[in-house]
Amino acid sequence: GFMDKVWESLNIERSPHEILFPIVRSAKEQRLPLSIIDNAMIAGGMVSVTYFLDPEDDEMIFSQENLTSTLRQLLEVYPHYCGTIEPQEFIPNGGPSHRPGCWAIRFGSSTDPGVIYQEATCPHRLCDIIPSPAERYGGDGIWNARNAPLEQLRNIVPQAFWNYVDYINLPLMAVQVTRFQDDGIAINVQSPHCLNDARTMCMFIRDWANLCSHRLQHIEPIVIQPDLLDQKAFNLNSRKINPLQLEIVEKSPMTRYDYWASEEGAPAVFQMACRPPFQLENQLENQLEIEPYGKPMNWRDYDSSTSVVYNVYFSPQEIQSIWEAASQSSHGDSNSHNSHGISHLDALMAHLWAVHDRVTAGKNFNFQDEISTFGFPINLRPRLNLSDRMIGSPGIPVSKTIPAQTVQDSIGEAARAIRQTIREASDPTNLAAYLHVASHDTTPSRYSFISWGQRYKTVISSWVDQGLANVQFGRKKPRYVDAVSVRMNLLNICLDVGGDGSKWHENGACLHLQLSKDKMEEFLSNKEFLRRYKK
Repeated sequence: GFMDKVWESLNIERSPHEILFPIVRSAKEQRLPLSIIDNAMIAGGMVSVTYFLDPEDDEMIFSQENLTSTLRQLLEVYPHYCGTIEPQEFIPNGGPSHRPGCWAIRFGSSTDPGVIYQEATCPHRLCDIIPSPAERYGGDGIWNARNAPLEQLRNIVPQAFWNYVDYINLPLMAVQVTRFQDDGIAINVQSPHCLNDARTMCMFIRDWANLCSHRLQHIEPIVIQPDLLDQKAFNLNSRKINPLQLEIVEKSPMTRYDYWASEEGAPAVFQMACRPPFQLENQLENQLEIEPYGKPMNWRDYDSSTSVVYNVYFSPQEIQSIWEAASQSSHGDSNSHNSHGISHLDALMAHLWAVHDRVTAGKNFNFQDEISTFGFPINLRPRLNLSDRMIGSPGIPVSKTIPAQTVQDSIGEAARAIRQTIREASDPTNLAAYLHVASHDTTPSRYSFISWGQRYKTVISSWVDQGLANVQFGRKKPRYVDAVSVRMNLLNICLDVGGDGSKWHENGACLHLQLSKDKMEEFLSNKEFLRRYKK
């Protein structure tokens, strides 16, 4: 039926792009070194969010004039997006932000590349390409989100790190507005991950929507001070790493795999990460004490086949049942769940962990003697008392490895493992130690929190508390929000679906599940396990 129609192409025609600057441009050039954590995200590629918006009664709202003038007004609050990114000078013993592989953003000068704004048209109706929420959430709640090539709605002007490599004088943000035949539109915003986590990207889009719909005349300031994060490190500027701090990190959930020890057999997308940065080529012998190779990554089961993206909807009732199952302790006593404080998200992630491992294992699964790792980023803003209007990517990925059989047998144990890991990782002593150690690494992007080639691993990024689906550019809520981040077949994103409930799980949630084609077939043929909590 309509839900399964496959589009080879959306036949998009792009107009020449424009370059946008704030209405009032600052006269002062600024150059800000990225934080310890943002530097570690340099190899993270792009974050890209597309809003699909049904036609509005007031045609003015989606007019090019309204969209560009409100975007230019917004860039007065977010001027850094008009700038560019450049390597920091390498100064031996020059402090954390002058290590090899550190970067800075520069903006506010007459040479800024500005923000790319592109208009495009599509000769089809939006309502024929993207099913409505009711259609997507009905039936079995599973929809192939790549029936249409939605990547054609993204801007094709090269941006900084669009190919993981190029950056010189390239813009840091690109927007494409695609107009469909029925007056629906798609707005895509794309920018490098090192400058945007989910929170930053959602905040920017929400602010723009509020100006666009005239809900707000002014936007409150944001915090563009990456060094506020660095100041939370234990003894940031000490010449040498503190062995006690290193010990704390080694006992904490911040696992560290060494890319440099993992060059052999690394897939093409990781080759750059596995080589020391260019600034080190002549330095290795003489000036620097390079820390010895650490834990190598295993690439044996790395799956590089192209991924497909399905949307899986979970109703409020289903999420509640998953949470109740996870909250029953191993003694079956439903009152003891409060001592563990398992959240609805912990429970949903524990269930998805088990589903993902089962799909990876295939038909004849045997989890005996296998280990399984779950990884997810935690937002540092609330944990380090940073403003929730702080931009950048201030999150750290944490992971937990437990026996793969346990993940299958006990959603309660898996959820408790997730909750305990979050609790430990959020401990201020652990965070200060992690930042201390990270600030003394030879180069910021040397370590990974997960072995990307390990067989049983699930990485989920949660966007559920960002309220993305309630953002309104006009009078209506979006028809659909598509978010993609980082290397696609490794990350699954959990999104809220919007609604009137005060908590995300009272409205339901939607998983963007990204798997290779054969794993997706396995997933689609094994829905009983996925849906075992659906009444």
